[in-house]
Amino acid sequence: MHIARYVVRTTERVFIMRTSFIIPAYNEEKYLPAVLSTLTEEIARQGSDFECEIIVVDNASTDRTREVAESFPNVHLTVESKKGSSFARQTGFQKASGEILVFFDADVRVPAGWISTMLSEIKKPSVVAVSGPYIYYDLPSPWRSVAWPYAVILGNIAHMATGYCVAGGNLVIKKSALEAIGGFDTSVLFYGDDLDVARRLNAVGKVVYTKKLPVEASARRFNARGVVKTTGIYAANFLSVALRKRPIRAEFHDVR
Repeated sequence: MHIARYVVRTTERVFIMRTSFIIPAYNEEKYLPAVLSTLTEEIARQGSDFECEIIVVDNASTDRTREVAESFPNVHLTVESKKGSSFARQTGFQKASGEILVFFDADVRVPAGWISTMLSEIKKPSVVAVSGPYIYYDLPSPWRSVAWPYAVILGNIAHMATGYCVAGGNLVIKKSALEAIGGFDTSVLFYGDDLDVARRLNAVGKVVYTKKLPVEASARRFNARGVVKTTGIYAANFLSVALRKRPIRAEFHDVR
């Protein structure tokens, strides 16, 4: 298993920050190859000084998710039988050996330059978490033309309003900070789990949301339920977590 090392040279000493990439996956044989391929390509751009640990958490899949993950060299597969993104992320967190934890959804694609941008933000002493928006690559017209401005503008507004808004499938956390808050709340199975952990992280340090750190992502949930309905579900749970500190339906497990 490889461990990522990010070296920060200063006039005083050299810091080595190890990184773990964690990808929860429930029946993701269709999408998993893209995230693993683009992540591997982005890691290769860092050169020989950058090695990595990639952890795929099989969240009780019934398809070929395990076989796909195992077909990629240097990918460590672990299993979490309890369904729910919080269970999967918590398992990945517990298995990870890095000081920096990167959580990607299984349907994202990692663009060139993502790692260097992420490291420049997370290395700041006051920062405990960093996140960025999604670019939905398979959203139908006319929604696609407004999706990127919508994600950036709404994300920035939500972050300014709360101080801790994040995208859970594009999320970087310092392991020490996640340990300090006790990890993920596994009673929150899907909607609101990312905002819940960000809210609690905000108590121990700065949570950054920046348009400089986007990933491409599938709009499959919007396409399946409709853009308006799905946006409404996310918005309602966002407000519930922000105001009540709990999502509307903590027991709900999304069909992914």
